[in-house]
Amino acid sequence: MKSEIILTQNEIMLKVKEIAKYLDEKYLDKNPVVIGIMKGSVYFLSDLTKEMTIDLQVDMMHLSSYGNESKSSGVVKIVKDIDIDITNRHVIVLEDIIDTGTTLAYLKNYFSDKNALSVETISIFKKAGANTNNNTADIIGFELPNAFLVGYGLDYAQNYRSFKDVHKIISND
Repeated sequence: MKSEIILTQNEIMLKVKEIAKYLDEKYLDKNPVVIGIMKGSVYFLSDLTKEMTIDLQVDMMHLSSYGNESKSSGVVKIVKDIDIDITNRHVIVLEDIIDTGTTLAYLKNYFSDKNALSVETISIFKKAGANTNNNTADIIGFELPNAFLVGYGLDYAQNYRSFKDVHKIISND
């Protein structure tokens, strides 16, 4: 695979710290539930919660709309649901990247139906020009080119997630 780095680990960590500070102030004394959407958000979830200083709980949810394809099927399927009861709780949903916005729209409705007190969505990345039909995150870390990207949780067929920087795939040779 040939690739070029388009976002460095340092740039990512500065943004993560900025988001953590904002969340610490907003959710002080509210003990939110931070929910990472597997598998892509695992790196963001870990880095963000390590930077936060408030009391919080962490849970994971695994959804699928891609499988091993590079384009979303448009249908969201729950593979693993959350374990924590979020009734009357503030929920912070962490996503790796917004492509179509389908997953975020689904999650906002899903957690509202579970009687969450509030639902805030945060995506560390968004693809430029993504057709989200206004289904976008409340907070977006970086807008990235509309290209095939890997690293910091982003993958190609379950590979390359562990790259510390974000890479744009130039060719798959």
